[in-house]
Amino acid sequence: MNVKSRMRVVVWTLVGASGLAGQDASATRPCDTKPAAASRPAGWTEFRGGPFNVGVASGPAPALRRIRWTYQSASAVRCQPIVADGRVIVLTQESLVAAVRASDGRELWRRRVEAPLRDADGAPAGEGFAWAAPLAIGDLVVAAHEGGVVYALDAATGEIRWRRRVSDRIWAAPKTDGFRIYVSTYDGAFVALDPATGDEVRRTPLHYEIGATPTLVGRTAWQPLRHGLRMCVVDLDTGLAENVETGWNSASTPASALARLYLTNSRGEDLCFDPVRRETLWRRKQPGDFDRNGPACDGERVYFARSGAVRAYDPFSGETVWERILMFPIYASPTVVDDVLILPTAGKNVFALSRGTGRIVASLDLPEEIVGSAAVADGSAYLAGSATGGVYAID
Repeated sequence: MNVKSRMRVVVWTLVGASGLAGQDASATRPCDTKPAAASRPAGWTEFRGGPFNVGVASGPAPALRRIRWTYQSASAVRCQPIVADGRVIVLTQESLVAAVRASDGRELWRRRVEAPLRDADGAPAGEGFAWAAPLAIGDLVVAAHEGGVVYALDAATGEIRWRRRVSDRIWAAPKTDGFRIYVSTYDGAFVALDPATGDEVRRTPLHYEIGATPTLVGRTAWQPLRHGLRMCVVDLDTGLAENVETGWNSASTPASALARLYLTNSRGEDLCFDPVRRETLWRRKQPGDFDRNGPACDGERVYFARSGAVRAYDPFSGETVWERILMFPIYASPTVVDDVLILPTAGKNVFALSRGTGRIVASLDLPEEIVGSAAVADGSAYLAGSATGGVYAID
């Protein structure tokens, strides 16, 4: 992405933040009474790249010429890796957290955690990390186990600093505003944790099942719900929640840009929601009803990938700008970098598509299928396989 385009994304995203908060941009900054924010390492440090979940990375873009290195985790990976301080962090289906060096794929550490595998009623609660990507905050790696336990590990050594049982099941990735860690639980709670100790600072009941990662905008978190035909907006300072009637359900993580939220609902509709006016501005029905993919938005277009195709819409009107049929199952969300979208598929390949036209610019065959999105940092894309758990650095 060139400098002009990147600045447009920053400005438009800040406009979205101030619009959702109902105040000017300066008013969205934390007040002076808050503790100093934890440092946020460079790279791709959280699910969808940042609190707004827009899926936009800094350039340069990988050319998809070769697999530079491969690391074998020996267990399936279904979520997006992260990249922080020269480390690639992955979570596997056998409750393993592994860190490898981004430059050459050398293993730095691996840690198998011991999360409960059954819920309070004795039913299976998941065997490992599923869709929830990890989070880097300060010198910690935070991982939400599907079995309901949140772990904080030392990023340099893998030592477990703390663990906190917050629920019987978690599908959403942890997020941070730099002061707190926020975890949405499957049974309908929005939980704030202290990064230093793991202590529960606040718990907000939302009363409906949650499959999506929340989107942080200003001092609020927007949370889609799997039932109830509504979203919830949670005040990060007070924990107070407001129900916002939508007429649809979703397990898709919203992308926040242009003072709008973009996501897919359970009816298989790609849509744009205005959180200020509390109304759906446009919706476009697509084949299928898989709604876990979150879109990417660069301020010029919003990109949805689902059911074997990628579609780019005008973010204001919802008019289709282009469509690209890939003929492979797609469970990942696109990642925008420079002038391309990076998109892995379950067809054992990864594509680079032109942002402007959808033309396939490059592609690369992979040893296994990918269901998690690409983490892009420093000119490389990092992917993890859903069969053998290979981690691939692609240039």
